[in-house]
Amino acid sequence: MVKHPLVEIYGRVLHEVLMRFHRESWGLLFPSVIEEPLPYAVVEAALAGTMPLVSRAGGVLEVLRDTPAERFAFRTRDVEDLVDKAERLAGLSRDAVSELSPRLGKLWMLGLKVLRRCCPGFC
Repeated sequence: MVKHPLVEIYGRVLHEVLMRFHRESWGLLFPSVIEEPLPYAVVEAALAGTMPLVSRAGGVLEVLRDTPAERFAFRTRDVEDLVDKAERLAGLSRDAVSELSPRLGKLWMLGLKVLRRCCPGFC
């Protein structure tokens, strides 16, 4: 496994630990290459205000459309694009990330409210 001082990889963790990770992290890397319509990890990160860095595979980009996270989506199977987007996020100041993150969660909550109104029983 490749090690990097700015990257930490964990296996399964308790939900409380996961929420602490979200509070302390600038981003969630979700490099899926399969078409996942609604990945819970990305939804949870967005609601927690953690910036998801996602591949453009499947519906995950639709989930993040018109949010600050859209600019950090990378081309599927393109390592150079992934690194570019990760470096952009890592290059932001703590204040800049803090400013983007709440907007991400608020947009998600608004989207869920609209979905509940137009599609009762869906969520």
